[in-house]
Amino acid sequence: MENVVKKYNYIVGETAYHRLALNTFEDYTWNGNEIAKIVIEDSCEKVEWKKGLGLIGWVGVGKTHLLIALYKERMWRAVNEDSDIPVWLSFQDALELYKDKEQLWEVLNRGKIIFIDDLFCTGYGDIEEHLIRDIVFRCYDGNKILCFTTNILIDDWRIDIRVKDRIREMCLMVDIMGESHRK
Repeated sequence: MENVVKKYNYIVGETAYHRLALNTFEDYTWNGNEIAKIVIEDSCEKVEWKKGLGLIGWVGVGKTHLLIALYKERMWRAVNEDSDIPVWLSFQDALELYKDKEQLWEVLNRGKIIFIDDLFCTGYGDIEEHLIRDIVFRCYDGNKILCFTTNILIDDWRIDIRVKDRIREMCLMVDIMGESHRK
């Protein structure tokens, strides 16, 4: 992975960097998530994605695991098939970069597919809401693919209806079910 980072002068979020070697589709327990498995496998088979994915589910059900596995699959394609390098950020990484918006936009402009872990998380205020709105509209206007995780149902997102509509237009929402693996 370090060679990929150096080769492409690419920033990898802290979460992904430590977990990339660990999370795969093969070691995910799909119990109760057969529909999610079909949708995700179908996405992996496509050379070019038209829509992103929003992985929605309770804490600990494996959303981040699946997002990292998707990211790895896209990174593998980028390296081996000379396609676009995906971008990985946790929402906290994005929030930190948002202090200097130009730095965040530079990172987001590096890839066609943007992966963000915990895009909608509990306890966010005005700054987080503006960040989410800006990311969504930047992805929409830039014709980028957005993939994200959240543990908040879309109807409970405290965000402008225009942002919700853009996300619904840009992403397939996939419910990830099951008991928490963090017990």
